[in-house]
Amino acid sequence: MVTSMAIPIFASAATVCLYLTPPFALPFMSSRWYAPANGLLATVILWLLFAISRSRFATASGANMHVYELLRNRHSELKARLGLPDMLDNKDAKDHLCAIQKTFNIDDSDSYHIEALRKAYEAYHDLSKNLFYNHSGIEWTLGTGYANTWRMVHRTQEALVEVEPLQEVIGDVIHDIRSIQSSAMSDSKALIRKALQAVKDICPEAMVCFEELQGDKYYADLFGKNAQGQSPLPKEVAIETIRQVKHALNAYQDNLRDALVRGRANVFKAIAITGFVTYLLLCIAILWNGTTSAIGTAAAYYMVGAIAGLFVSFYNEANTKDAPSDDYGLLLSRLIATPLLSGLAGIGGVVITATLINLGGGKTPGLGMIFNGTVTIDYLLAAAAFGYAPKLIIGSLQQRALKFSTDLQNSKGEGTSSSGNS
Repeated sequence: MVTSMAIPIFASAATVCLYLTPPFALPFMSSRWYAPANGLLATVILWLLFAISRSRFATASGANMHVYELLRNRHSELKARLGLPDMLDNKDAKDHLCAIQKTFNIDDSDSYHIEALRKAYEAYHDLSKNLFYNHSGIEWTLGTGYANTWRMVHRTQEALVEVEPLQEVIGDVIHDIRSIQSSAMSDSKALIRKALQAVKDICPEAMVCFEELQGDKYYADLFGKNAQGQSPLPKEVAIETIRQVKHALNAYQDNLRDALVRGRANVFKAIAITGFVTYLLLCIAILWNGTTSAIGTAAAYYMVGAIAGLFVSFYNEANTKDAPSDDYGLLLSRLIATPLLSGLAGIGGVVITATLINLGGGKTPGLGMIFNGTVTIDYLLAAAAFGYAPKLIIGSLQQRALKFSTDLQNSKGEGTSSSGNS
C-alpha cells in the first residue's frame, strides 16, 4: 500500500518517455491516448511484480529490521523475567500463570498480586502473538504495528513492577529517573520527586543510589538521616506510585512514536496527492495538443529542479549532527517528497521568471513560447533556484521529525548516540 503512492510518479515518468519516443520506434502509438494509458498500465504491472517480490517488507522483521530486533530483545528480556518458555499456547494459559506465580512466590490467597501477574501475562502473550504470529500486514509497513507492540512491552513492564523483587523495582526506578531527567517532559521534576519519595518509603537505604540529585533544592528534603519529606506511604501505595511514574514515561515515549508514524503517513498522503495531480496535469498537456518539444522542455526543467532539491536534501542530511538511530521511515518519506515538489517548483520558477522578464517589455509570453523546445541557461538556473524552495517546507518537517526522534532517544536515558532500549 505504501509503495502504491509512487504509482503516479512512475506513471508520469513512463508517460513522458513513451511520448518522447520517436514515431518510428513505436509506430502503433499514433493516438495521443497511447502514452498516458500505456504509461499507467506499464507502471501498474511493474508495481504488482515489485510488490510480489518484496512482500517480506510487509512483515514485522522486514519493514523495519532495527526496531524489530529491539522488540525481540525486549521480548527475550521479559520472557526471562517471567520465566516462560519460548512459545506460548492459549491452552496452557493457566499452567503458565501457575508457573509464574511459583517463580514470584505468590500465595494463592494474594489476589492483588495474582491480578498483577495476570495483567503481565496477558500483555506478554499479546506481545508474543504480535511479534511471532501476526507478523505480516499493512500495519508493519505503516509503522503502527511497531508502535502498538511497544505499548504491549510497556504494559508488561508496568504490571511487573507490582510483583518483582524490591531490588528489581529499585533498578527500574534508577533507569526511569535517568530517562525522565534527559527527556523533555514538562512535569519531569514532579515525576522524579514522586519516584524518590516512593523509594524512600519502601527502601530508605536505596536513596544512596540517587546522591547526584541531593544538590537539587527540589529534592534536597528527601535526603539525609533526618529528612522528612512527606509522610511515609504504605508499601502497596509506594509501589503503585512507581508504576504510575513508569506509565507516564512510557506514555510519553508512545506519543512520540505515534507522532513520527503519523508524520510519515501524512507525508506519504501528500506525495500520493501531489503525484496524482502531476500525472493529471501531464495527461491534460499531452491530450491538449502538447508537442513533444514542449513536453521535453518541461521535463528538462522538472529534472533540474528535482536534482537541485535532492542535492540540498542530501547535503543537509549529511551535515545533521546527532541523527537519531531510527525515525520510523520519516526520513525516507522526506527524500521521496523532495524531488516531486522541487520538480514542480522548478517548472513554476521558469514560468515566473519568464513572466517577470517580460513585465516591462510588453506582452507576457504564453506557455508555448516558454516551453518551445529550446532549453536556455537562464531558465535552467531559475529551475535550479526554485527547486530549492520546497526545502523551506521539507526543512520545517525535518526539524520537527528530528525533535521528536531526539526526544524519544533522550527519554530512553541513553542520549542520541545510542540505539538501545526503549
